[in-house]
Amino acid sequence: METAARNLVPVTLELGGKSPVILADDFDLTKAVQRILFAKLMNAGQTCIAPDYIFVPENRIDRFIQTAQAVAQHDLPFGGIGNSGTGQYHGFEGFMEFSKLRPVFHQAPFSSTAALTPPYGSFADRIYHAIKKLPWLF
Repeated sequence: METAARNLVPVTLELGGKSPVILADDFDLTKAVQRILFAKLMNAGQTCIAPDYIFVPENRIDRFIQTAQAVAQHDLPFGGIGNSGTGQYHGFEGFMEFSKLRPVFHQAPFSSTAALTPPYGSFADRIYHAIKKLPWLF
């Protein structure tokens, strides 16, 4: 800051602090872990209020760690490399990766653009002459 002040260089200071989480002894552990991980991992942890450390009652530390590992790893792909990795995807992620979704086109019984493409017929002539009679168009 002193060097920046001597050279009149603007400095941006981070106002976010170390955000502690205090886990009460009687609070639901799974719910707490889900909320803590959501807050910590939101925007890759780049928020001013992302939890930086957790105060856990001593008698719940091991269970907290096990629950955090289970919650964090629940939806992650596993094994292999890339799309062809054996066991790479499971559940919904595997379905979405390997489904090869394609759009389905349903042909209408009557195509309104058929009358407007060559070769033009009498129907297109009638539409053209009807449009020409509209005074506010020309």
